[in-house]
Amino acid sequence: MAKTPSQIEMFALTVRLPVRDQGWVTQQSKVDGTTNNVIRQLVEDARTFYGLPDNIREKLDADAAKLRKTRREYVIHLLSLRYEHMLKEELQKSPSKAKR
Repeated sequence: MAKTPSQIEMFALTVRLPVRDQGWVTQQSKVDGTTNNVIRQLVEDARTFYGLPDNIREKLDADAAKLRKTRREYVIHLLSLRYEHMLKEELQKSPSKAKR
């Protein structure tokens, strides 16, 4: 069973964020309960590669290293590849758009 935040030893941290991020953090706080939960989830996601099992995370980290990318750069790379794939699918579904 996963430990809840109250069962885990914690440390205090103050984080200053740009004002441009305030709206997003506030909105996420409504979803996640508190600003602290938002920050905790961001850290947890970064640390565990979004909760993937260790064996998958290790393979993806190895692939990122092979490509000489940080984990952040690797995620951007993967999302960009997925976007390109989606565009190709879209063009295949309506070839008339490709001619424009």
